[in-house]
Amino acid sequence: MDNWLMIILTSGVISAVVSVILDNLYKKKHRKQIDFFNKKENVYINILSYMEMYLNPQYKCNMHIDGYSNHDLIEMTEEEFKNLAKYSLQGFIKRGSLYYSIDVLKALEDFSNDVREEKYLKVIMAMRKDLWNINDSITTNRISNIINKLGELKK
Repeated sequence: MDNWLMIILTSGVISAVVSVILDNLYKKKHRKQIDFFNKKENVYINILSYMEMYLNPQYKCNMHIDGYSNHDLIEMTEEEFKNLAKYSLQGFIKRGSLYYSIDVLKALEDFSNDVREEKYLKVIMAMRKDLWNINDSITTNRISNIINKLGELKK
């Protein structure tokens, strides 16, 4: 009887230890996935911001760029501002191309070959799909309409 009790207690302790180890491994892996996702999301937001700056330099007084005061941005010529946006965008694309999906890379390539609002919206769609695995019926036209309607809001 003592042997059976020892076996049961030993197996219970071993089971608890294995359970704790597996739980910690799962949490560590999950934490890495969340950190990776957050990093990717932040990089995508920065890329979209710099694309927006390049497309709409006339709104430079509403932009925020680390290391530049609002006064610095306003004093820049449109060409200087677009160059700043372009070089910042290139840096983000270089550093992040290790983990962008092929669809995002293709959309960025299309944008770089033909800088237009439509290509920008396609980058948004590709990033949306990459981050959230969303493949639904929303179109670039619908996103464009939403953006345009927001621009028409009255204060």
